[in-house]
Amino acid sequence: MDPPRSEFYCNPCGKDLFTADALDEHVLTFHVTCPHPGCDYSARPDLVAAHKLSHCLVTTAEGKSESLTASQSETDAWLARRRKNFPTKARADAPREGIDVTEMCTLEKAIRSSMRENRERKKKERAEREAKFAERRICTHFAKFGKCKYEESCHFEHIQPKRGICRFFQEKGYCRHGDNCKYVSIRGFS
Repeated sequence: MDPPRSEFYCNPCGKDLFTADALDEHVLTFHVTCPHPGCDYSARPDLVAAHKLSHCLVTTAEGKSESLTASQSETDAWLARRRKNFPTKARADAPREGIDVTEMCTLEKAIRSSMRENRERKKKERAEREAKFAERRICTHFAKFGKCKYEESCHFEHIQPKRGICRFFQEKGYCRHGDNCKYVSIRGFS
């Protein structure tokens, strides 16, 4: 049996947020609204992309318009194509053919289009995030340790920070950090 849900439960995401402020913050941060006029559905972008399919209309054999996701003929055509392409040992061994676009039903085309839009949106968000972090410009790992595990592929600049003189090397003639010491190794003058 499921635990009781609070009044601040987010149905699309399946999250229980225990305060109104937490729910408002969640909705503002993670949700987008369906762009269809008159629809106020709000959820994560991937769920809204799937929801948008319910606004697509197809004409049935009787000449009526119905939702793409509610159309039994579209669903049957999609399932038949899925069954036909289900991975089996024989299909895995056979040479692969390209996807025949003419064979796709409207539902499958809409799903693929929605998935493509989702991928492009995520790629754009990732690029924006990387650009935001690139504004820092200096590689903190390189500044701290003098080395960066990404070397040439690092998005940040590898600038040697200004370092003082290692007092241990100056006093004792050696430093336990050796070449990894973030300070300059110079012997003291006597």
